[in-house]
Amino acid sequence: MRTTVATIVGVIFAFIIVGVIETISMSIYPPDPSVDWRDPAQIKANWDLIEIPAMIMVFMAHFLSIIGGTIIAKLISRGSKIPGYVIGGIVLVATTANLVFIQPPLWNSCTDLILVLIAFWLGIKISKKKGIREPMNSNAPIDQSRSRK
Repeated sequence: MRTTVATIVGVIFAFIIVGVIETISMSIYPPDPSVDWRDPAQIKANWDLIEIPAMIMVFMAHFLSIIGGTIIAKLISRGSKIPGYVIGGIVLVATTANLVFIQPPLWNSCTDLILVLIAFWLGIKISKKKGIREPMNSNAPIDQSRSRK
């Protein structure tokens, strides 16, 4: 049950990270109001209007969402590796779907997917790392030499 809750919270947290960073990006680099940004054809035709720093912020949002979601899930699950895989997979699928829908230039798609895959790998490494609220191994022998007298 704890793993399921951790996964759900981690996914929600990941998408909150994306939303917050992309909202900040749009406030710093507002999109051209003459373009219907919900229409993939208009996005493709007006791609050159999007500033490079705004694109970098989107890359950061996708990257940090996996890392942040995995860390939160790890803290909640107390050591389960499953949330890291699920969160990374969901963000990877969402990013890929977004790229298929928007159809940005090839360099943009490749950069975004490479960064998401790196974040997925790092998220898995984080979820496997011991030390963050790991449950104690009850089968491990107790080191009596370190106990206080």
